[in-house]
Amino acid sequence: MDVGGEAAVRTWTQRAGLTFPTLLDPDNRLGALFGFKAIPNGILIDPDGVVRYTKFGGFDVASAADVRAVEQAITAALVPPPADADHRPPPVDEGAAQAAALIRAGTAQLATGNREAGLEAWRAALRLDPSNFIIRKQLLRADHPERFGEVIDSVWQREQLAREQAERAGGSH
Repeated sequence: MDVGGEAAVRTWTQRAGLTFPTLLDPDNRLGALFGFKAIPNGILIDPDGVVRYTKFGGFDVASAADVRAVEQAITAALVPPPADADHRPPPVDEGAAQAAALIRAGTAQLATGNREAGLEAWRAALRLDPSNFIIRKQLLRADHPERFGEVIDSVWQREQLAREQAERAGGSH
């Protein structure tokens, strides 16, 4: 999921010289399905729908080790999975499911040029699922695109998260 859209994702995948296809998930359907709340992630799903590789958090298309792991998983995917393999996603709680629906609604609003309605839907999603850093990061990127260019300002992101957590803690007393 990237509010910057296909062009932003393509920049990173081309820079890394990827040899495998990537998926842009603007509605965060995979986050809802797999229950992750932070990005970037790597998930390899074979043509039969079997999950062959996952790395949740810290996946980097510019990392030779991550690219090698995906390529090895692709090679291994040629072998049928063990009969007892369980690749079902974890159950999703109701708040997270409602947040996922709001993410999709917000993304649809943004796609039609209705920025404020889209961002408000994402803010509502974040209120339902406050630990979801994917939503928070997309809001930060929408409001501060200058922090997400050639270099992503991770230090600034951590500072924003710490500030938000302090504000929430101060408001709960």
